[in-house]
Amino acid sequence: MRVPPAQVKEELAQRITAISRYDFVHQYVSHALPEYRGMSIRPEDVTVCTVQNDGTGPACVAFRIGGATQLFAKLYPDAMGSHAYDVLCHLWQNGFHRGQRHQVPEPLCFMAEYKLLLMRAAQGECLATYLTQDQARAIEGVREAARWLRRLHRSPVRVGQAEQPWYIFLKLSDRLSKAAAAHPQELKRLTALLDRLGALAAGRQEGQIVQVHGQFRPIHVFLNSETVSVIDLDRSRPAEPAKDVAEFIHRLRSTVIRISDARCYANTLTRAFLEEYTAEASFWLDNLSFYQGFHIIVSLCRHLKKMQADDPEWESMINFYAEELEDAISGKFLPERDLAK
Repeated sequence: MRVPPAQVKEELAQRITAISRYDFVHQYVSHALPEYRGMSIRPEDVTVCTVQNDGTGPACVAFRIGGATQLFAKLYPDAMGSHAYDVLCHLWQNGFHRGQRHQVPEPLCFMAEYKLLLMRAAQGECLATYLTQDQARAIEGVREAARWLRRLHRSPVRVGQAEQPWYIFLKLSDRLSKAAAAHPQELKRLTALLDRLGALAAGRQEGQIVQVHGQFRPIHVFLNSETVSVIDLDRSRPAEPAKDVAEFIHRLRSTVIRISDARCYANTLTRAFLEEYTAEASFWLDNLSFYQGFHIIVSLCRHLKKMQADDPEWESMINFYAEELEDAISGKFLPERDLAK
């Protein structure tokens, strides 16, 4: 039985209060840091603030010690925290550590009593902030994201159970049923879009299984001149590489077009990401259109659930997602496959 978000939020808030006390930071947090072991930390040297706690997932708390060392603690409502720590440790030990260009946040410890994952902060600026600023910087940013993802997909790391195909259809049916219940007048259009996705599902091929990020989005990529770091690997597990690529493209395009209404620019960024990712990839994205379609329809249903039919943006919103679905089905952004590779 699903716990209501308000109840999850309250339970996490109690744990946030417990870990925000100076005695907790002094006893546990500082001891997880090699540079502070054996040292005394004064209360005035510690700053703690809640970054997120909305009851829909993990809560996030930021620690700053001595004005310089920045850490993040994620408090989980379920067993996902142990898995996330395991993923970070395996990646950190297999080439995604400090000193490498492609990194994950350094995992420091997992405290089972609090379901708490403690890690260092990722360095750099979030890629999402690039997207509506300097275009040349944004293009290079999405290429850097593609290089990080390509390296992850080539990694020998395998942590977690492989994702089951039924999960996607379960999520899709849940979103569609809620959207149709809220707006029964749109059932015909929703069914038509679902039929288009169904045709893609019928043609799905068995893809290569790699370690995926699980929620690869521009907001999770941080860049500076020396490193590319990616956060939030809670849902990382073995799955098809197209799953990550599709989610990144969908989030990238939705962000750019929603903020700046620049479809041509979104197309340019999409092509740059795919060109970089496929330049050296040893596998092909046979099911990319299917995964793109899945994310597009799920996002449409999420917006329908929040909006009223008399909203002035109603038709333009539905048309946007319908057009995105047709572009995904056509595969218009994929570079031509080099069969000689």
